[in-house]
Amino acid sequence: LALAHRKRDLPRARQLVSKLIELYPQAVVALARQRELPDGVFSRLAVPPFSEDELIMAVSECTVLFQEGVDREGLGSLGAWAIRCARELDPSAAEYFDRVGERRND
Repeated sequence: LALAHRKRDLPRARQLVSKLIELYPQAVVALARQRELPDGVFSRLAVPPFSEDELIMAVSECTVLFQEGVDREGLGSLGAWAIRCARELDPSAAEYFDRVGERRND
């Protein structure tokens, strides 16, 4: 996803976000939050495959990639793009994204 986005292969990056949402129904919320776990936690967590916890860990591990660069809202360009893409792919999550956006602008 990060490599496709960096190469400006946005159709491929969008396809990967779509696959992520297909495999992890809660991916839209995880992408919107982009939470980072504290350092050293990864080695102690045992999580079931395809669980929400596994997804949260994966998103946390790539926080550096999500935060790279800066867009108008102060987010990293990949992170901001991933949020927009996830919202477009799952319009039912629009209400959640609106609440997250309001808090980020406070």
